[in-house]
Amino acid sequence: MFGSGGEIDMITKLVLIRHGVTKCNRERRYCGFLDVVLSPEGKEQARKLHLRLKKENFDKIYCSDLKRAQQTAKIVFRNKKVIQEKDLKEINFGVFEGLSYDEIMQKYPDIYSNWVKHPYKFKIPEAETMSGFKKRINTAIKKIVRLNKGKTVAVVC
Repeated sequence: MFGSGGEIDMITKLVLIRHGVTKCNRERRYCGFLDVVLSPEGKEQARKLHLRLKKENFDKIYCSDLKRAQQTAKIVFRNKKVIQEKDLKEINFGVFEGLSYDEIMQKYPDIYSNWVKHPYKFKIPEAETMSGFKKRINTAIKKIVRLNKGKTVAVVC
């Protein structure tokens, strides 16, 4: 591929990996900024992904600073260096953090309904806005791509 200046554009391969499942995930809880660990099932998922990706050659590996992403990266990539990037973490769900859908519907039914209908217009109390979350993630990904032109990069978040 050629750029406008005649130079060859460097293609960066970005492999996005979701962390393994947690107890909160299985309980269908909103755990955005909560720093929860992988469940035994999540660790097994990471081991399986390790087997699937072990022949891939990654130049760099990034992960969010949350334990579930760090654990996943450590299991999948074993002894390789993993760079923590705090801006890759999940959205902060504010007053919904740690609550299940049923608990949210008991405590905050109107807030939840408005947020689901208009996620970019309606803010959950004490939460990060959807546009703020999108901007944070986009900035982090663009930075990773800019620093790794022409390389193969894994991002665990």
